[in-house]
Amino acid sequence: MKRRGLARAARAGLALLVGVVSGGCATGGARVTDVRQLAGVWQGWLVGPNDARPAILAILGDGTFALESRLIQASGEITLAGGELRFEGGGAWHGTLVLKDASGRRTLNLERADRAFRGRFVEKPAS
Repeated sequence: MKRRGLARAARAGLALLVGVVSGGCATGGARVTDVRQLAGVWQGWLVGPNDARPAILAILGDGTFALESRLIQASGEITLAGGELRFEGGGAWHGTLVLKDASGRRTLNLERADRAFRGRFVEKPAS
């Protein structure tokens, strides 16, 4: 019984997360003039073809990044060109990033170019 309730809650959470991530990845965002504005640790979720998984995105001041999640590890560089943030990593890990800043809460939306994975990350406060 307990497992069924947990599974139902997980499915409901996944549906909500997919809606939130889908709605925020592609367009609009806060103005970014330097990739150093993104430096820090970001916590969030990656949504793939079959599941959603918690993930950590660490971005250094030089624009390099490391993305870690269950069964996924990617690293590379974030660039800013023509007002668009792009990430370039190994294999299929390249695509776009959009920074959102609503009421002082910064979120970073990620979309892989092949659209196999999307992510939404919240900036982790400095300790």
